[in-house]
Amino acid sequence: IAVFRAAINWAHRMAGLSVPSQNMLVNLAFDGAARDCIPARKTAAFSRADLTVCLQDLMNRNGILELRLAVLLTFLFHGFLRISEALALRCYDVQFTGTHITIKIRRSKTDQGGHGAEVHIANGAGHLAPKAIAEAYVSQISYDPCSTKPFFLSYRGHTETESTWTYN
Repeated sequence: IAVFRAAINWAHRMAGLSVPSQNMLVNLAFDGAARDCIPARKTAAFSRADLTVCLQDLMNRNGILELRLAVLLTFLFHGFLRISEALALRCYDVQFTGTHITIKIRRSKTDQGGHGAEVHIANGAGHLAPKAIAEAYVSQISYDPCSTKPFFLSYRGHTETESTWTYN
């Protein structure tokens, strides 16, 4: 498109006519044509099989960092959450019941009324079930269901020690 634009401008200058690219509407038309010529980049959806592979790898490593990432991936996938919604969770936003996990979303970019929403994630079965992974995580972070502390701990430092975990 840029080559055509330059050629049209050159031809107009050679003919002694005004250059069309000085017109705002012509520029908008060229910009629109350039956007249409760019092929859409489609990415494959993250599937349940992809999640299973990631979770198996993370759970085999037995570290709190990996466990935190496993819970985050589980909440994102099964709860259809945005990363900003998941990272904004507080301990009191995540409640465990007999049949599911209830997550209270306080703010969302699609929540026009600002009322928040509740998301329910079924327990599932097996060692890669959402509840099993989340319970393994909360058993290691001193989870208090009434706490205002962030659900996903911040990790600072190079070694995995108790003093490097913070509630920011």
